[in-house]
Amino acid sequence: MSDAGPVAFSILVWCGLIYWWMRRRKKNRAIVEASAFPVAPGQLKGDAFMAHHLPPLLEPGEEIAAQAYFTSHDFRPPTMAGKGAAGAVAVLAAVSGASGAGAMLGAASQKAGYAALTDRRLVVIQARVGAFGPLFENRGVVEIPRGGITSVTQQGDRLRFELAGGTGFSLVTPAAKKHFANQARFAEVVLGAFARAA
Repeated sequence: MSDAGPVAFSILVWCGLIYWWMRRRKKNRAIVEASAFPVAPGQLKGDAFMAHHLPPLLEPGEEIAAQAYFTSHDFRPPTMAGKGAAGAVAVLAAVSGASGAGAMLGAASQKAGYAALTDRRLVVIQARVGAFGPLFENRGVVEIPRGGITSVTQQGDRLRFELAGGTGFSLVTPAAKKHFANQARFAEVVLGAFARAA
């Protein structure tokens, strides 16, 4: 009888954890479904996701050079410094119910998202790290004009972006993750673009 208390407490804790997990899973599924997008036969899901979300953000004549899924521990770009400024970083959109601080990736140490380098800027669609792979969701969009990026360096799968004003962030884009047809070439294209710019 003396063991009944701890056993009951353990069962209560497990029930609470299961309930929390089910609610979180339902919420995550709702966010993904809110960003539903078509996938053509033979098309990678990452390419289909970006094909659905990127076009409305692009300017006339803007071309995509490369795109990739990434994770990061320090992607916290500053707020917009001024429209049209070379170093401006603008939060363009916050969808799927995200707003304010929720539009950013939050306080979690591990962040994720989808990056696309165009001939004019780096566009980042923010998401979260999924338990079994990337979550195809849009929790806010950040754009960084090419003129606001002073340099890019590589260490393994990690790309370090230095921004005008002395700030910066790192994106980890493992070539082995085949979320995009050109995932493996993302680092090469980005480094080449900024080597030419320098």
